[in-house]
Amino acid sequence: MISRIALVSLLALQAGCLSNAAQSGQSGVESAAAGAQAAETQVADTQAAATVDDPEAAAIERLSWVDRADAGAAARSMLARGGRPVLLSSGGRGMPLPGIDPGQRAQLLEHCDVQILEGAGDMVYGDRHLEYLQRAHDYAARYNRQISARCRGE
Repeated sequence: MISRIALVSLLALQAGCLSNAAQSGQSGVESAAAGAQAAETQVADTQAAATVDDPEAAAIERLSWVDRADAGAAARSMLARGGRPVLLSSGGRGMPLPGIDPGQRAQLLEHCDVQILEGAGDMVYGDRHLEYLQRAHDYAARYNRQISARCRGE
């Protein structure tokens, strides 16, 4: 959807192009094509600015990976690589490890590293963002349960 400001700007831009076309001898079609291209760029810029101005949309974008994530495949890949396994934290205070009993944390960290989930944290910007955070938390819990056996030395 185009905002009113973008629409007014588009109309002014088109009027300016037609006026410039008459002065420069360009055809109306050439001028309109240039105006349309400039308008598309302006609309894209407006949409990008709206994302920056909307912290919830920006936060959801950082968590969009969860839409296509497969915890089981990621855990199998991590275990197949060998080396020191990595547990996932949902970030925030205390660096919680979803799916892991807090009493086992110290033992597991002797054999595993921790990585914070991309886009995770303890700030919630709205209901949709909270839904994405919960999905990321569930992903980390499934992943961590599969990785934790390696961290215990099993």
